[in-house]
Amino acid sequence: MRFILFISLLLNAKEIVIRAARVIDGRGHELRQAAVVVEGTKIVRVDRHPSRVDIDLGNRTLMPGGIDTHVHIGWHFDKNGRSNDDGSGETPEEYALFAAENGYATLMGGVTTVQSLGAAIDKTIRGFADRNALPLPRVLTAVDPITDSKLTADQLRAAVQKVAADGADVVKIFASQSIRNGGGPTMSQEQMDALCGEAKRLGLRTAVHAHGPESVKRAVLAETERTSIRTSIWSSATTSRTKRTSWASAITPRRDSRRWRRRCRKR
Repeated sequence: MRFILFISLLLNAKEIVIRAARVIDGRGHELRQAAVVVEGTKIVRVDRHPSRVDIDLGNRTLMPGGIDTHVHIGWHFDKNGRSNDDGSGETPEEYALFAAENGYATLMGGVTTVQSLGAAIDKTIRGFADRNALPLPRVLTAVDPITDSKLTADQLRAAVQKVAADGADVVKIFASQSIRNGGGPTMSQEQMDALCGEAKRLGLRTAVHAHGPESVKRAVLAETERTSIRTSIWSSATTSRTKRTSWASAITPRRDSRRWRRRCRKR
């Protein structure tokens, strides 16, 4: 009920001033007894000294919503308590509602943007999230991952163009086997260059499934600034054979990307 009232206020009031004992502004500062000002459905500013307050959160902390860069919004435990990643054995309506349920639980956990990598159901949830009629996080989706290592460079560029035309926000690339199978690379450097280069040309980021040192190296060399690498490896492609390096779907910072690329090229 409180959530519905809050949404009603947001949609009908010109400005809503929300004060909390602590406000984390997302720029490295913690402000005391400050407020966030919301206009319609957008945060417009942080007010250090609010002259009025519409909603007082008391001794709570108000912070920007979290961003989860790797989810599968449609994966769920079905009505029998079993893991289901594609809606098998369910009606389309059930599958969509399970995905929406995941989205709602994600939002209630404080995560307001997710990158779902990727399935057709993502587009459905993204569409309803964009309508602002249901409490859902913003959804970025890869729509359909690119996995076929038998494709030529030109065919892979065409595959990137297709997912872009289908409405993808990011391009998901499987560049290696699972770590369970050794994590060996499945895409050559030429193929990675074609995939990441075409994505960059179209203004899309790439999210690379890389579970081994060589596949990580190829991803970094192909396109560093916009590539996120999901891996946990003993890395000979990074700083040391004895140092364990982990990324949890982290987007490579621009300031670090050139350094990693130089290191990979030296090896």
